[in-house]
Amino acid sequence: MVEKKISIFCSPNKDIYESYYNHIVEILHSKNWKITASVGCSRKIANEIISEKIQKSDFMITLGGDGTILMASRLSSKTPILGINFGKIGFLTEIFPTQIDEALNNIENEKYWIESVLRLGGFIISNTGIKTKLPTALNEFLIMTKRFAKMISVEIYIDGEPITKTRGDGFIISTPTGSTAYSLSAGGPVLLSGSNSYLLVPISPLWGKMRPIVLPKGHKLKILIRPDGWDAVLIIDGIDQYELPRGSSLECDLSEEKTRFIRFGCRYSRLSKLMLLI
Repeated sequence: MVEKKISIFCSPNKDIYESYYNHIVEILHSKNWKITASVGCSRKIANEIISEKIQKSDFMITLGGDGTILMASRLSSKTPILGINFGKIGFLTEIFPTQIDEALNNIENEKYWIESVLRLGGFIISNTGIKTKLPTALNEFLIMTKRFAKMISVEIYIDGEPITKTRGDGFIISTPTGSTAYSLSAGGPVLLSGSNSYLLVPISPLWGKMRPIVLPKGHKLKILIRPDGWDAVLIIDGIDQYELPRGSSLECDLSEEKTRFIRFGCRYSRLSKLMLLI
């Protein structure tokens, strides 16, 4: 029997720990698999020591919903994630708690496949020219007006070429994975998981003039916050928030970083699931 190294990443929900955590540990020990890291879903655990332990794992088990996976994915660019759904929708997760035993047996018998998805990377450039590298996103970069009920005014560039000036509540820059999340609710299209492209989706553009844009990987998007609107904020995967004052800009493109998932179903089963939801 080949020994595997497993890390476990839990949401802070106590019921998850009490009902399922110990059961998972028992199964792993029965298979002589080693637990290299066991952490809770907290901003404080995102440190180099924990990340190094997770990177050395054969795979990571997450207990929670999509938010748990968004947080955990930051620590596991090389380590495949098996998501167990304890959330409401759990679109990024793979199994339900009742399927834990079967899933771990399938992994032991190599009856699974790995889905690799691209992440979004970028920089903020201040109005004085200071460049700040951003954490990569599994779902999206969200630009929103800083003041409720006020609009931001932006200039949009692709590969340095000016495309348009527009105003509205904000913009979603989405990965293929994120195209089924907030981007979809805002009217964006669904990108297949293996797509080498990303999305720019406007949120309530003034007079509806702006439309979603699909950008191929390698084509750099720049959004400049103009002075004739309000300051903006940038939110990454619902986790990190950055100021985008007037005169600053966001530059982004698909990153070389990837997130990997353990999958058991057909390649397009998630797309079929989505069609049933909408």
